[in-house]
Amino acid sequence: MECDKLSEFDRVSESYDEEIDLGLSLTGEDKSYYAYGRIAWLASKLKKYGFQPRTAMDFGCGTGASSPILADMLNLERVAGIDISPKCLEVARREHDRQGLTYCHPDEFHTNQDIDLAYCNGVFHHIPGEQRGEALQYIRQGLRPGGMLALWENNPYNPAVRWIMKKVPFDRDAVMLWPGECREMISGAGFRVLETSYLFIFPRWLGALRRTEPWFSRLPLGGQYMVLALKN
Repeated sequence: MECDKLSEFDRVSESYDEEIDLGLSLTGEDKSYYAYGRIAWLASKLKKYGFQPRTAMDFGCGTGASSPILADMLNLERVAGIDISPKCLEVARREHDRQGLTYCHPDEFHTNQDIDLAYCNGVFHHIPGEQRGEALQYIRQGLRPGGMLALWENNPYNPAVRWIMKKVPFDRDAVMLWPGECREMISGAGFRVLETSYLFIFPRWLGALRRTEPWFSRLPLGGQYMVLALKN
């Protein structure tokens, strides 16, 4: 990742949650609502495929808030949070210090290709295009044969998402990935794409309609999409 982007994430390490919540204020929810929603959705998909991970990599973990949610909701024994920002990792270690969670720089993470699941949310739109393949290879090398990748990205078809990203300082210059582009990128890195699903259509004041969202998960309506893929 470019040095200026790394410096920016170091700069916002202590205010990361506040800056994201400022952008999300349009929806009436904070970042924890979406973190729990993403992982609950992922859990339902893993159950569908009969996949029961015991270990996971939280790639681009930032300040580490998703890692304990992954551990708890998926009943994982170990989660490794990986990020390039030293200051974000400091925050993660301070605020989420518990057994089974580790946080480290990619160069410090060593695996015997034994990770069951790689989880990644909103990271690749910050990675320059020419470096995305390398990042996916890093993830792939950490996974065991038959391991799964759950890659979440913001949906460029959704105009509200574009507006929100303009409100978040470190998202303003991000290059969004179209779902087809994302699938092609993942396939090219040696994964077999299983499915793409879309989530988070309705804001809080239309919360009564949220129960219908699974019916529309194949349509590019939601604020985010998840590409679920299997390591070949």
